[in-house]
This record gives sequence, structure tokens and C-alpha cells, in this order.
Amino acid sequence: MGKPLLAHVTDALAPQTAGLVLCGRSWNDLPGLPDHPAPGLGPVGGLCAALQHGRSHGFDAILLAPCDLLGIPPDTAARLAPAPAVAQDQWLLGLWPVGLFEEIEAVALTEGAVSIRRLAGLLGARHVPLPGLRNINRPADLG
Repeated sequence: MGKPLLAHVTDALAPQTAGLVLCGRSWNDLPGLPDHPAPGLGPVGGLCAALQHGRSHGFDAILLAPCDLLGIPPDTAARLAPAPAVAQDQWLLGLWPVGLFEEIEAVALTEGAVSIRRLAGLLGARHVPLPGLRNINRPADLG
């Protein structure tokens, strides 16, 4: 059995961050954060939880990534700076300033499970090309 997809993501992000958390669940020894402001909001609930966590720990920004993305470059955080910025065509990979927490929370509270792509547009996030990213949704995507 190969390495879990989530292990690929955490291995890619760990050297680029001051710490890792997992939104929506826990895994291995990673702290898990419940979605915020409510469950069932999809990725925006995870983004809000991560921003809230980052703010409470004194971070300026958080690096958000989906758990099923391969090919995350070792310099992703630097390439996405300054925040807000998302990977072109892989909007769940992004660098978000914690100062946007209240604004993103307000969108989640009023609009519900808004897509990160739409949120990036609303907040003027830059779209940064990061070639080689692969979203894995089924075993055939690994080939």
C-alpha cells in the first residue's frame, strides 16, 4: 500500500509552515479543527477554522491545501505571497491573510457553502500558476 494522499500533502506543507492542523477531522497526530462557523459549509468552513486558528496563534497568514492534491511545490507559500492568493485552477491551495477572517466568516454566515473559487473572486485573490498540481478524486487520477 502506498503513502496516503494526506501524507503527501502534509509532507509538502510542513517545511513551509510553522505548524499544521487538519480542518474538519483529525488524522495521526495532527490537531483537528471543527469547521467554522458551522458544520456543513464545505471548504469555506475549513478556511474559516484555519483563519481563526491562525489568528489566535499570532500568524499573519495561513496556507490552505486540500487533502487530495499532489505535486505541491516546496516553495508554494513564497510563490503565493503576498496573500490573498490561490493556485490557478486549484483554488483550494491558497495563502490567506488572517485579517480576512471576519469578512470570510460573514460570507459563510450569509451565503453558506460558497465555493473557494467564488470567495477568491470576491476578495480579489491573485491566481498564481503552479504547474504540476494534480487533484486526485479516484484511483484512475493517480496514473
